[in-house]
Amino acid sequence: MAKASAPRAPKKTPREKTREWFSKCKFGMFIHWGVYAVLGKGEWIRTVDQIPQDEYAKLPPKFNPTKFDPGAWADLAKRAGMKYMVVTTKHHDGFCMFDTKTTDYRITHPSCPFHADPRANVLAHVFDAFKARDFGISCYFSKSDWHCPWYWLPDRPALCGILYVLKTGLHLRMRPQELGCGSGVTCWRRLRDWQAAGVWQALHRVLLDRLGAAGRIDWSRASVDSASVRAKGGGRRPAPTRPTARNPAPSTISSSTARASPSPAA
Repeated sequence: MAKASAPRAPKKTPREKTREWFSKCKFGMFIHWGVYAVLGKGEWIRTVDQIPQDEYAKLPPKFNPTKFDPGAWADLAKRAGMKYMVVTTKHHDGFCMFDTKTTDYRITHPSCPFHADPRANVLAHVFDAFKARDFGISCYFSKSDWHCPWYWLPDRPALCGILYVLKTGLHLRMRPQELGCGSGVTCWRRLRDWQAAGVWQALHRVLLDRLGAAGRIDWSRASVDSASVRAKGGGRRPAPTRPTARNPAPSTISSSTARASPSPAA
């Protein structure tokens, strides 16, 4: 009898292959570089030294790294035995180290003296230098943005806590403050106030409009219920909103009302 062939190993996903590659690399370079270099300090200096934004905004006109030499950085990393490189494209201060039309707060803006240099789009030159030496390339891009006037909204901690609870289904008392979530009482009170003011109903409307425009909702099965988005710390549930369909689908959240149901294709 012929011997049974050995079972084939399952095919690895791209993520698994990347993790395996990264694990084998062992050693790499993480470059933090931005307008804070003018101060000769690290990327958190605005927070650490409590520098006002109007003062920090004076740094770009002084940022002129004429000795920029990514080839020398890559050669140094190569000699040290490094296999990959990560570079900050934008850190929490919001200053972009690449050319973009989304903001004037960037190294290629005319307010920055380095904008006239042929190497002004510095990230492109960093990537080219390290790729030429066979390095793995990765980027760090911070979604946090201290330069943005909406980043420090007074209710941001409360909103973070509420969204975390809605996403995970956990009780407000279990929200992780290390992720920037406000206290359970604060989150519950703000959610109660926002419900009373119609904020969540408006949010439902925006989400439904966007999902509907993208063809992601089966309107024959959809209804809206703001009561399904409620504070889990206590308090009365607000009265349910009117269904958006004549025969809404049964709710999987509320025993008394139904909510928007995604289409099978969603």
